Amino acid sequence: MKKLLIIVVLLISNTIQAQEIIPIENQKGHINYETKYYFKDVNGVMDKFLGT
Repeated sequence: MKKLLIIVVLLISNTIQAQEIIPIENQKGHINYETKYYFKDVNGVMDKFLGT
């Protein structure tokens, strides 16, 4: 039972890691493959490229 609990805790802790949201205009300089980044258009920079 103790081994099962340890396995479950390890699996859950591995899947709960969150990503850090970085604005798309600050994308340069965040090339680190150990940390998980999510580049998002928070400020609407890419709106000028939307079609009609």
